Amino acid sequence: MVSSSCQIFACGICFIALVGFTITMGHPEWKITSRGSAVVVVTFMYQGLWVNCAGNSLGASQCRFHYTVIGLPAHLRASQAMMIVGMLLSLLGIALALMGLKCSQISGGDEKLKGRIVGVGGMMNILAGVAVISVISFYAWQTTIDYFGPDAGPKYEYGVALYFGWASSVLAFVGGVMLSSSFTCCTPSMPRIPRPSYSAATKGPAKSSMKGYSRNAYV
Repeated sequence: MVSSSCQIFACGICFIALVGFTITMGHPEWKITSRGSAVVVVTFMYQGLWVNCAGNSLGASQCRFHYTVIGLPAHLRASQAMMIVGMLLSLLGIALALMGLKCSQISGGDEKLKGRIVGVGGMMNILAGVAVISVISFYAWQTTIDYFGPDAGPKYEYGVALYFGWASSVLAFVGGVMLSSSFTCCTPSMPRIPRPSYSAATKGPAKSSMKGYSRNAYV
């Protein structure tokens, strides 16, 4: 039961990470224009993987999808592809982990096979976390380079989606490690083998057998 609880808890963490990946990929605020030292900002712009948006201080905003894929910057296209790969790895890893749970009967009763399936699912979640955190970090690095670059255009800062992505990647990594090691570190303790008890009652038959002999038998 200890191992099953550990695996279910790890699957829950990986599922939360997958939800975070989904929110991160669809969130329109990967980067937002810097407000600098201005007290009141009338208009601002923010950008996601799939949309460009503009808003104002009154709360109105308008977004449009990218009209082209080929014309997008290379780091944006790479981020789109890697986020999709990371989400697919996480989804497949969770599916494999659910199939290999100790309390599951989908993969039969072979404990070694279940352990291998859960281990593969955990590794896929680890790879998903590594892929997403690499994309987020690369996008943040590119945003930093553009911010300090010589271009006279608008300066962008980190958006909310980047923080969602970093947190979700850590959760995916932790859940994947727990799944990969669940069949070793979370296994229940071995049952204790009862020791044979020696009591005075075992010596009873021997004593009773001695009573059958008289003292003359030793002469």
